[in-house]
Amino acid sequence: MFRTGSPYNIGYSITGVSQQNITGSSTEGARVYWLGNPMTGDSNPYNRMNGLMIAPPQVGSIGLESGYNRFTGPGTNNFDISVQKEFSIRERVHFQFRVDAFNAFNHTQFTGYNSTVNYASLTNWTPTNLVTANNNLNGFGSVNGVAAARNLQTVIRIQF
Repeated sequence: MFRTGSPYNIGYSITGVSQQNITGSSTEGARVYWLGNPMTGDSNPYNRMNGLMIAPPQVGSIGLESGYNRFTGPGTNNFDISVQKEFSIRERVHFQFRVDAFNAFNHTQFTGYNSTVNYASLTNWTPTNLVTANNNLNGFGSVNGVAAARNLQTVIRIQF
């Protein structure tokens, strides 16, 4: 099974500021402002996005200067394999042995990224939740989930 990832937005959180403070509406949410492409292209699971390429939304903005669902999450390439053998014990009695392998090649499948960037204020454009080597490996731009590893299933079946 091969699938592309789902589209997603980059979210934000600003200490002490609600979306109503930015857009003037309680139903219309603002979007972050892109200074450049935040995707690093790096295969390191802790460095998928660069938070310095994103700025907090500005007062009065509803995000028209930034796209919607512009980014695509990680895709899936998964191989499931099944092998079976059937034996006849008598004319109407059959014995079946089957082994199923899900994610047979045990390929790591990431399921999403931490796509919410936190700011201390509207004027400080430095994100407060970036990944750091010693204390925050779950910060902005890091992988936040992994699908199941290889799973084997054995079936013994007698039909009569």
